[in-house]
Amino acid sequence: NLNNLGKDGFDIMGSYKLGVWMQNLFEDSKDIETIKGEMNIYSIDTPTWDLVESYDTDRFYSRLINPNREFDRLNNYGSDDYINVRPDLVDKDAIKKLKLTTLIQLTIGENPVVYYGSEKAMWGADSPDSRKPMLWDDIKFENETDSLKKYNSNRDKIAKIFKTDLIKDNISYSVTPDKTLEGWYKKISEFRNFDLDLFKNGKLEILNLNNKNIEKPNILSYKREYKDRSAIIVINRSNSKKTVKLSVTGKKEYTDYYSGKKYNIDGDRINIELEGYGYLVLYRRINFD
Repeated sequence: NLNNLGKDGFDIMGSYKLGVWMQNLFEDSKDIETIKGEMNIYSIDTPTWDLVESYDTDRFYSRLINPNREFDRLNNYGSDDYINVRPDLVDKDAIKKLKLTTLIQLTIGENPVVYYGSEKAMWGADSPDSRKPMLWDDIKFENETDSLKKYNSNRDKIAKIFKTDLIKDNISYSVTPDKTLEGWYKKISEFRNFDLDLFKNGKLEILNLNNKNIEKPNILSYKREYKDRSAIIVINRSNSKKTVKLSVTGKKEYTDYYSGKKYNIDGDRINIELEGYGYLVLYRRINFD
C-alpha cells in the first residue's frame, strides 16, 4: 500500500541485471554482437535500483579479474580458484575497465546505486569480504593476503608482484585506495545531472557500426533519447586503438560533452576514433535556447 510508505519510503526493487551483464564485458571469448544481444535483455521499462555490487555479492572490481563465473556463486574468500587480490596488481588495465563500467551504470540505469567504497575501487570476495571497512586516504591499513596455492601455475610471475610466504603458504600485498576513481564518479555524475530527465526517462537504443571490414570492432555504443535531446555513449572494450563509423540518424551534429568537439552526421554516420579502453560522451539537443 503506497499510503504506508511515508515521506521517506520507497516502492522500488533492487536489480543486479546490469551488473551480471557487465561482469564479462571485457572477455575476448564473447564477441561484441553477443554482448549487445545480452544488453538488450536489460530493460528500462520497469523502474529498479540498478546495482552492480552490494554487501551480499563480491565486489565488482574483483569480478573483472575473475571472469566467466556464475553471478554470486562460489565467489567467497575460501574458493580455491577465486583470485582475491587488489585487481590492478594482476591487470594493469583494471581501473580503466572499472571506469567504463561505471560510465555505463550511470548512463544506462534509471536509478543507479553506488555501494560504499566503489569510488575508492574497493575489492573483495563475497560477504563478509565485501563488507570490509572503508578505505580512507589518511589511514594506513595492514597488508592483505591470499592463498598461494591459487597461483601454482605461475608462481614465478606472482613472486615478482607479491611478497610470498612459503611457510604460511600465502601472498601479501599493500592495501591502497585508488586516487582517480572518486573524481571520475563526480565527472560522470555531473553529466548525468546535466539532463537527469534524459537518463531517468529516455528510450534506450543499442547502436550499430557501419564497419563491414573490421574483423573485431569491440565497440559498444548506445543512445538515450528523450523529447528533443539525446546522448550517445561509445566505449572501446579492447586495449587497442579503434577507428569506426557509428550508424546515427538525424541532421544536427552531436557535441562531445567534455571537450566541446563537434561530430557531424555524414550519410547517417559519425566517424569516431577511440584509444584502447577509451570512451566518448556525445550530447545533442534539437531546440536548444
